[in-house]
Amino acid sequence: MKTPDPLPRLRLGIRAVVRHELPDGRHTDSVGTIEALDAATVTVQTRHGVDVIPLAEISIVKEVPPRPVRRGAPHRALSMSDLERVMAAGWPAVEQAPLGDWRLRASAGYTRRANSVLAVGDPGVELGAAVERAESWYAERALPCRIALHGPAGFVAADDPLGALLLSRGYQEGERTAVLTASTDPLPSTDGPTGVTVDALDRPSAAWWSLADVSPAHRAAAEQIVVAAPDQVFLVAEQDGATVAAVRVAFAHVWAGINLLAVRPDHRRRGLGRLLVAAAAGQARSRGIRSVYLQVGTENLPAVALYRAAGFESHHEYSYLVAG
Repeated sequence: MKTPDPLPRLRLGIRAVVRHELPDGRHTDSVGTIEALDAATVTVQTRHGVDVIPLAEISIVKEVPPRPVRRGAPHRALSMSDLERVMAAGWPAVEQAPLGDWRLRASAGYTRRANSVLAVGDPGVELGAAVERAESWYAERALPCRIALHGPAGFVAADDPLGALLLSRGYQEGERTAVLTASTDPLPSTDGPTGVTVDALDRPSAAWWSLADVSPAHRAAAEQIVVAAPDQVFLVAEQDGATVAAVRVAFAHVWAGINLLAVRPDHRRRGLGRLLVAAAAGQARSRGIRSVYLQVGTENLPAVALYRAAGFESHHEYSYLVAG
């Protein structure tokens, strides 16, 4: 059987193990972030420095999750900032622009996530100047400047230097969102209600869209976003020939993300949400993915209860500060 070509697995920005041959014939692994890629070489930023590796010498490429910052289960050990980056890759905005390490995102107003500043890392300029540049960028697109601020559960925006600056400029803080994570292995499986089947689709069907709650004005942006992750699957639960629940599962940086989970109003409280969470975990396991995240409003108590009962734990929270 022909050995699979490892090179298609190389993508800018991923963290990977790259096995390659040394001049003396021995093999070694370079572990780090793919910083550059051209027709002849790949550049890997490792803990010990930069490795520039000829593509012809590579035998194995395996993507690995971002490096953990603490001991414990992988889904708990990732830093808040790194998980924010993972989640952004699972929900890519239609338009993006860098501001140092920050990322400006716009998608014609479809979802706050895809129309906000991912303020992770160093913007490369003083905070006040960074905010002014972001405000100008969003003004050019007739969108409000919305900046995502994250921290431990219950964090106070005013205690963060960026949060304090935004509040002083008249920004208003909105509803909190909880980021919950779990290991895919122990997430419970379930058969769901009698007569319900779950199908996995490579692209969203008309039935899937019927439950996605997207307005006509936002449909074009939504169609781009939901298929723009490195990999995704669309699950639909059907009963008696009708689609009664649906969810999207995105895969990026060896994490799975559950989003757009919807159950038809007349079929709620029948276990369909649990069924799709279990099916999403199964899709992740089939790809060798050990960790899964989801985002839910802290005030959405029924959804929070559903996910906690399924085995999800609090990782951190975020909220959006919006220019007044």
